[in-house]
Amino acid sequence: MMLAEDGGVKQRRVTRLLEKVGHTVIAVKNGNQALEKMAEKELDLVLMDIELSIMDGVTAIRNLRKREAGRPGRLPVIALTAHTEASDRQRILGAGADGYLVKPVGIEALLSMIAQILHPG
Repeated sequence: MMLAEDGGVKQRRVTRLLEKVGHTVIAVKNGNQALEKMAEKELDLVLMDIELSIMDGVTAIRNLRKREAGRPGRLPVIALTAHTEASDRQRILGAGADGYLVKPVGIEALLSMIAQILHPG
């Protein structure tokens, strides 16, 4: 799994929590790094902060979906954001995010969404 989060303290905290429950986490700090890692590594899920530096999360998700066009399979992306407006949710999901969580995200909510996306049904 990859975590794209530019806040160092938040990035370390979320990484530690996910590793404690058995996930392997690759952490990056911006949208460009996220796209590079997605091209290099076999990932099962991406947690994407929307307010990233260099390239924001929405742009990174759109670029990922363009890359995937015409190929089988789809890398699941959960957007993490402080934006709570319905229009923000529509914009983020419309860009291709598979899930949407509002920060601050509780670990229970995060683990629940990860489970729903990785193990649907």
